[in-house]
Amino acid sequence: MADITNRASIATTIVALAAVGVWLYVHRYPTGRVATPCERFSAGVAIDFIRPDWCETIPIKAERGAGDAPKGFEVDSLRSNCFLSTAIETHDTKLCSQVKPIRADWINDGLLFDGSGFNEAYCIDSVKNSRRYLEGSGLNMSNYELAPIMQQLGYTDQTLLDANLDPRDQFSWSDYIQLLLRPLPPWVERKNDFLTKVNHLRCK
Repeated sequence: MADITNRASIATTIVALAAVGVWLYVHRYPTGRVATPCERFSAGVAIDFIRPDWCETIPIKAERGAGDAPKGFEVDSLRSNCFLSTAIETHDTKLCSQVKPIRADWINDGLLFDGSGFNEAYCIDSVKNSRRYLEGSGLNMSNYELAPIMQQLGYTDQTLLDANLDPRDQFSWSDYIQLLLRPLPPWVERKNDFLTKVNHLRCK
């Protein structure tokens, strides 16, 4: 009888500890959610044009992605990745204080996905070691999502045609934005106009 009682006590203790562990995990980090196209656009442009100030406008809960990755890096925030990428690019470890983990949405991503590795210490180490293997960190969107945003900024298909790009190409707007990175006229002027417009963009 005593043996049964002891086993029951041990089982209860294990369940209680597990419950505490789950509670701590749930409340330690914000819960991620699917990012909107506007949030993904803002993060991508901030990274490509090295504007860490724009990273601040992105909600911490907006996910960059979740999936097959080393433990601790299975889910990460668009905002944190934005600061991480610009910190590496500028060699500014002060930006790393904004790199914070999120946890996966259990319903959409699964309970076991862990983002604890994306933190300030990881960022500082990445800057010091010039770690630049972050694939897909910048803007990577098709016209399906990008065209409505560019139209909201005041661009039309004629903009693409003037740049010798085909509006029917599914990545023509992404190609246009990459052209804006060229340090040559007329792209320098067009870039400044683009950045001014993006600076006034507010995601809902």
